[in-house]
Amino acid sequence: MIAAKAKDDGEEDKAPPPKMNPTISRDGAMNMGFEGKMKVPSFIKSDPKTGRLLASTADGEIPVDQMDVTRDILDLRFVLKSGIKPEDIKYQLIIEEWTESKFLIKVNFSDPYQISQGEERDAAFISVKNPALFVSAVTGKPFDPAA
Repeated sequence: MIAAKAKDDGEEDKAPPPKMNPTISRDGAMNMGFEGKMKVPSFIKSDPKTGRLLASTADGEIPVDQMDVTRDILDLRFVLKSGIKPEDIKYQLIIEEWTESKFLIKVNFSDPYQISQGEERDAAFISVKNPALFVSAVTGKPFDPAA
């Protein structure tokens, strides 16, 4: 039998902050892939009638697919292997699902033929603008972008 040691009041929780393992599919679906359960932000809820995700705003509720993801949540940076300039890539990020175990975003490119034109695949790097939106349900710690 293993006995658990009680934590002193001043002792800091040693559990690491949550990590993300993002993947992106060929159709632009980007799954953030949390390690462990996350708290869904309080402004995100599901409409009981339609099941559609809604975001509470100062002006009322809006569908999450109308949120400005690049302004408020995360950003995407491209490293292109072709002659296309990264600033010429136009896209919109659309939240498709936000649950305890998944944050799924659709990358909707204005011109998808600009991506990965050559033999080498392009790369996309995600930066989280507000880590406090991604908090572990177990430890209460926010996502650490440096991890």
